[in-house]
Amino acid sequence: MRVGNTTISTVYLYPTAIMLLLVAVSSFILGIFPYGVLVAVLVCVVTEILFNRFFSHKNWKHISLSAVITGLIIGSIVPQNPPLPLVAVAGIVAIASKFVLKWKHVQIFNPAAIGVLFAIAVFASSDVWWAETTYSIYGIAVSLAPLLILASWQARRLPASFAFVAGSLMLGFVGTGFPGAFSLASIDAVMFSVNYILAFLMLADPKTSPQHTAHQVIYGLGVAMLIYLVSSYHISYPIQVGLLAGNLLFAFYRVALRKMRVWLHPIATAAATV
Repeated sequence: MRVGNTTISTVYLYPTAIMLLLVAVSSFILGIFPYGVLVAVLVCVVTEILFNRFFSHKNWKHISLSAVITGLIIGSIVPQNPPLPLVAVAGIVAIASKFVLKWKHVQIFNPAAIGVLFAIAVFASSDVWWAETTYSIYGIAVSLAPLLILASWQARRLPASFAFVAGSLMLGFVGTGFPGAFSLASIDAVMFSVNYILAFLMLADPKTSPQHTAHQVIYGLGVAMLIYLVSSYHISYPIQVGLLAGNLLFAFYRVALRKMRVWLHPIATAAATV
């Protein structure tokens, strides 16, 4: 899609539209102006343009919606009224990680996760995830966050997302003392504890998650377990730490798999000629 002389990618159109809807609705419910989101998006887009202009061979006039999504995620995770330096640092670190933190030309970490983790650690802040705010309709709690399933579907990462949700729910029931403390209240608490932005958007990042279905299921379950373990040991920011640990393990696996294919190629070639 082109706007004037500028090219805008449409690969991430669904997640961008859904995140904008979540931010708009949650801002209305909470009665706030989401200036943190606006600043985060602006910082991410400008930082990506500058990196493409001076450190990459990509067309710097090409605006990737992935930078917009990164800004939307950052702005929706940090507190509703965040210090602007915190948001700026998160955005810069997030986009810089896409260009700097690579292994064999492969992006390792989810940009939003590493940007938020660095910023809230430096500024001694916290992650709030306020864009998943629920609202009441005739006494029933409703959230628009499950719409992010469409984002995971577009990225072809539904197996990873659903595996993560299933793993998180099972571990959540374990944490509530299942089956001893099993009740409708415990079910409700666990179901509403699912982080949809994490499960169907951040976990479904095409550049930091596997493509094959079996690998996606293992990846989703693995990240759920890592977050549970990090939280069990009372380590700060368990969601970001667990996801980034999963990213790192997958990067190790991806590089090892490439090396194995290189080693096995001569053997396969020789066997084919026999």
